[in-house]
Amino acid sequence: DLVQNKVQDKDLVQNKVQDKDLVQNKVKDKEIVQNKVQNKKIVQNKVVAKNISSDIDKAIVKEIDKAIDIEIVQNIDLVKAIDKDINKNIINMWLKVFDNFWDKLVSVSYD
Repeated sequence: DLVQNKVQDKDLVQNKVQDKDLVQNKVKDKEIVQNKVQNKKIVQNKVVAKNISSDIDKAIVKEIDKAIDIEIVQNIDLVKAIDKDINKNIINMWLKVFDNFWDKLVSVSYD
């Protein structure tokens, strides 16, 4: 009986060892799951970061587009102002020519 009890005790010890192995396996499984969760979070963070980066890029492009549009409008206004000045100069030139012609015509008629 003693021998049999010792054999049973040995079996119990082996069972406890197996249980310990199972617990260790469960711990490892839990760590694997935690790692997978962390990896998933990392991927999610990368996606969020990429989306933020994309939004920032879009915002930058919008601001550049606005700046270009403003510059185009300013350039158009500048061209219009230059055109007005040119037109004024042309008109003034013709007025001077006409005034000179009129002055000569009047002076000739009085002579």
